[in-house]
Amino acid sequence: MHKKMSSKLLLLFTLLFALDFIYCISHDFIVVMETDPLVIEASKPANITFSIKDMHNNPVKWDQLQVDSGRKLHIVFVGYDLDILGHIHPEDFMDINSAIELGKYTVSFTFPKAGLYAIAIEFMPLMDQAYGNLKVQKQFNLTVVGSPQMNTQIFYDFSSSTVIKSYQLGINESFIRPILLSEISRVNNISNAIRVNLGHISEAMDEHRNEFIAGQCVQILFTFNNANNNESILNLTPYLEHAMHAIIVREGLDFVEHIHGMAVVDHMMNMFDCNETNSMMPTPSQFGPQLKISYIFPKPGIYRIFIQTTRQNYQMLIPAFMIDIQPQSLQPIQSLQPTLPTQPSNDTCYFSLSHRILLLIFVVLCMIV
Repeated sequence: MHKKMSSKLLLLFTLLFALDFIYCISHDFIVVMETDPLVIEASKPANITFSIKDMHNNPVKWDQLQVDSGRKLHIVFVGYDLDILGHIHPEDFMDINSAIELGKYTVSFTFPKAGLYAIAIEFMPLMDQAYGNLKVQKQFNLTVVGSPQMNTQIFYDFSSSTVIKSYQLGINESFIRPILLSEISRVNNISNAIRVNLGHISEAMDEHRNEFIAGQCVQILFTFNNANNNESILNLTPYLEHAMHAIIVREGLDFVEHIHGMAVVDHMMNMFDCNETNSMMPTPSQFGPQLKISYIFPKPGIYRIFIQTTRQNYQMLIPAFMIDIQPQSLQPIQSLQPTLPTQPSNDTCYFSLSHRILLLIFVVLCMIV
């Protein structure tokens, strides 16, 4: 009787372990990055190609990717100095994408300065639609040689207000060029400048220290006004299907994430939602002056938040702020939402790693008995 029970348990847990393993490997993806030329020089165009394969070594083709936020793949470049940003897409370089049926996707980018860059790729496989929207993110580091050299000393500015000028796009021009924040912030004519203020909802912060805390759901507000007369800017328009895109980068480039925000209307002001679904609400064709993100910073450190939104007449607005995220106190505050992982995990297995180890130990014990 005892042996029969052990055999049944062994069979059951072996089956669960096998199903979990099959489910896990079917949801993992391999991304390889190649550059042309092999050694990239600053101020010279370079092609960066990403080869995407599933765990079975099959190429992930163009028709196996979902359109997510207006594009099938999003590529983000960030310089070590937290001053250089690029957010581009292979769809905007179709003249050099002759191998998309082989699962190879190419972008062209001119790195403005020599130094270390983080490169993040994000895509959503169509094959996982039955399991929900699985968003895959992979990150690489790349060193660019030549001159001018990137500043290795980061300029720390924790101001909650910034004045910027717009980046003018052509009618049919995609955002395909690198942006230097130091150039956008160099405003010569204040009458055409825009002031962006960073705010927050205090309930999402440590009330005793008045600081942003890691692991807590925080809501950050961005208010756009005319820098000359302080009038609210009410003619913001969507960029790639969203009111705003945000690139969140931790100092040292060990963490890069691309998320979306939303336009604020009165009844949404106090909504806390650190799930991606909050950005899926309908985006008005015109909005302002406030945008917001709800987010959980995964760990303490200094972060740069790059914002991308557009204004009528094809003007791109790219304010950026630096935030010092503090560790949780000994008695952490209660967030209004449960703590969720911020960096989307590519491990979509049903069991966590620790559960799988325990399951394996149990199977071995059943075999011994």
